[in-house]
Amino acid sequence: MNPAPSFVCDSSWHRHADGTTLVAGSPLAVFSLSDAGRDVARALESGETLPDFHRPLTARLEEAGAIHPCVMPLAEPLDQLLTIVIPAFVRDEAERIRLSRLIDTLGRQCRVVVADDASPIPLSASNATTVIRLESNLGPAAARNAGLEVVTTPFVAFVDSDVSQCEEIFALLVASCAQDGVGLAAPRVATMTSTTWLARYEDRFSPLDLGSEPARIAPGTRISYVPSAVWVVRTTIAKELTGFDPDLRVGEDVDFVWRLVRSGTSARYEPRAIARHDARTSLRDFIRQRFFYGSSVGSLSTRHPENLRPLKASWHSVALWVSFFLGLPVLSLAIALYTFIGLARRLRHLDHGVREALRLVVRGHWSALSSITRLLRREWIPITLVGLALGGALGGLALAVLVVPSTIDYLRGPKRLDPLRFVALRILDDASYGFGAVTSCIRTRTIRPLIPDLRSWRANVH
Repeated sequence: MNPAPSFVCDSSWHRHADGTTLVAGSPLAVFSLSDAGRDVARALESGETLPDFHRPLTARLEEAGAIHPCVMPLAEPLDQLLTIVIPAFVRDEAERIRLSRLIDTLGRQCRVVVADDASPIPLSASNATTVIRLESNLGPAAARNAGLEVVTTPFVAFVDSDVSQCEEIFALLVASCAQDGVGLAAPRVATMTSTTWLARYEDRFSPLDLGSEPARIAPGTRISYVPSAVWVVRTTIAKELTGFDPDLRVGEDVDFVWRLVRSGTSARYEPRAIARHDARTSLRDFIRQRFFYGSSVGSLSTRHPENLRPLKASWHSVALWVSFFLGLPVLSLAIALYTFIGLARRLRHLDHGVREALRLVVRGHWSALSSITRLLRREWIPITLVGLALGGALGGLALAVLVVPSTIDYLRGPKRLDPLRFVALRILDDASYGFGAVTSCIRTRTIRPLIPDLRSWRANVH
């Protein structure tokens, strides 16, 4: 259906000049390259034609998330390949008009199935549209499943009714999903351009926008899930998985992705395909959305207990930073030296092994600090607020946890908001999700999503 793809290197890719040691992927992996493997690495880095013998190595690199396929959009029409399913709950005339525009746009390419989730305003079918009406409101998972039942094409796209500007992306997503072993492809979901201050914030930090870098989607990687605002899935795989879990009103998309990956099928994030989504229109909606997303963790944890840890960092890194902030810098330095010596011994047989060990140790400990502060702003936000209320040195540390990372985020990006409003929104964004997660854990009587995973990273050489 599509020619073999070329590849792009992941942003984690690191190799010293013409060296045989490669560090890349998500999570990071160390590769020891043969002379032939070095030729493949050179070609990948320069964008040149790959040697004929590249496939064994590129397959391993792709599986590790070190490289990503760069497919070309399909040239043939989509009407025999793809059916689009739109779950819809239409509450007013404005939403009905927006849905009609989306149907008209997408219906020019292929069949559209609308799963009407007992909308207060009933929807009517057109020549390009099939409407399936549910008698009671069962949620987006059940609505998508009702649409999936009538799909007969090789691929099915699930598109939310509040998505727009997505008509040009399906040729690329189907091509990505058609690659061997791939069962799901998702685009980048960017925020609609707007002058409102919430839209300017979400242009950088929308929970639906997973960035501009391609990735494999899997638990424990840089992109562990993708929101189901727009997906393309192989129909046979979607039906083998029995669709979405109808018992989940939130997090059903995360559950579907993780079940798909667990079945041995790959999922790809393809940011060259870009759809648009409206930002929240009020601060109340903004808080409610983040809280709602956080409220999924309890139910998801009962289904995927190892995938929902709020922090994944080496215990060495946690001990190092706890010692540092307790005023024990000598102990912190000792831990840093211990981790460096241990990793350098494991990599000593590689070219530049000691230098690479130093780079990885510094990167790992610094990344752990970012993850720890993120935990304290989100899932552990009640503890942080208690520390803030107590005042003193603990209160100062809690204030720094809330303000410093948000300020760094502001300084790193375009200045489309004033700093005070930006920092306040960052704190509110994380805290709303965190309280949703805590509430979910209380409701489902589990603390697993609040417990860090402190297992050390093992530098296994491939």
